[in-house]
Amino acid sequence: MRIVAAVLGVCLAGLLCPAETPAQETEVEVLRRQVERMSKTIETQNRALLNLERRLRTIEQAAPAPPAPTPPAQPAPPLAPAPQQQDAPPAQPPTADAEEEPVKREAEAPRSLEVVAGEAQGFFGERFTIEPSVTYTRTDRSQIVLNGFLALDAIFLGNISVDEVESDIVTFDITGRMGIGEDLQVDVNVPYIYRMSNFISGGAGGGSASQIEKAISSDNLGDISFGANYRIINETENIPDVVLNLRGRAPTGKHPFGIEVREVEGSSGNLTVPEELPTGNGVWQISGGASVLKTIDPALVFANFDYFYNFERDFSDIGSSPGDQPGTVDVGDSFQVGFGVAYALNEDFSLSLSYSQRWFEETRTKLDGGDFQDVIGSDANVARLNTGMTYALNDYFTLVTNVSAGLTEDAPDVEVRVGFPINF
Repeated sequence: MRIVAAVLGVCLAGLLCPAETPAQETEVEVLRRQVERMSKTIETQNRALLNLERRLRTIEQAAPAPPAPTPPAQPAPPLAPAPQQQDAPPAQPPTADAEEEPVKREAEAPRSLEVVAGEAQGFFGERFTIEPSVTYTRTDRSQIVLNGFLALDAIFLGNISVDEVESDIVTFDITGRMGIGEDLQVDVNVPYIYRMSNFISGGAGGGSASQIEKAISSDNLGDISFGANYRIINETENIPDVVLNLRGRAPTGKHPFGIEVREVEGSSGNLTVPEELPTGNGVWQISGGASVLKTIDPALVFANFDYFYNFERDFSDIGSSPGDQPGTVDVGDSFQVGFGVAYALNEDFSLSLSYSQRWFEETRTKLDGGDFQDVIGSDANVARLNTGMTYALNDYFTLVTNVSAGLTEDAPDVEVRVGFPINF
């Protein structure tokens, strides 16, 4: 009985769930391969259609008169029967996001380079900028002083001293700049100066191994300056920015004329020092010049030329000895040239390298009733190599640093400046 029941169950299962024949399996595989082949064909047609549309757009923009619009091409009809096409994934039409821009637009200048350009030429536009800064300057000077005479063209008889002056200057200043329109800027700078000089002399009291030193320090308001920058040519693809500038400086600081010098006690007349240190040049000054600037993304190059004219001025005392010695001072004029480059590493950070050189004419003095006399050694040649860093913290705050190394004997040995422009 059990054997009969098992046989009947197998027969009933075969009647309800018939197995697939080899012919049916072959038909399913054929249909699946046709669907895959049609999907690949449609994707290829879509890519070809997108390339044709891009080429047509480029030709229409380059032609003087665009041709009449043509209806977009339609995808080729499917090769397989309609029932099989329904199983294929639908073709997606090309979208605007997938299309590439035919013309690449030039990006705006990085914020850090805008600050460098503003420092070099001016912050133009309807905005106000205030910049507090601090500058440290270090200068060392040495000279040999001979007090005697040369005998037999080979033997010096007298005192020999080696004098050295170590000077440290710290300048705290604040600069305000106001843009008027798109091409004019006016500004004013107010400095406060602290100076400390250490005077060292060798051979004090006639002894070759003896040294004596004396430190003098002073602090006072410096010379206030003001000026205007006007852009006469705006930068284009082939033409740089050209800006003219006119500046004035008022003698608000302590001038160097009439400061008495005194002998340092114990030096036997070998070392004399001034009673105080000056913080200004004592005369009115006016300067004018021009600067050019060209942006070469991601860098900019710049150059400038300036001439400084000093007005004669009368003083109640121009001598260093006790008592008043009234006279006139004619501070020598000077002119300066400079050039450099700034390179943006990213949107907010840039590095700069520049060179500047300034030539000073000799200063002349005249006592009342006398003639002008040149002040020996008052002419100078100051050349500097400057390296800087600009970091734009955001649209309103920027950190600007600059380090200058003196290349000539008349230039400061090193100068470090840190500024903090704030835009409103």
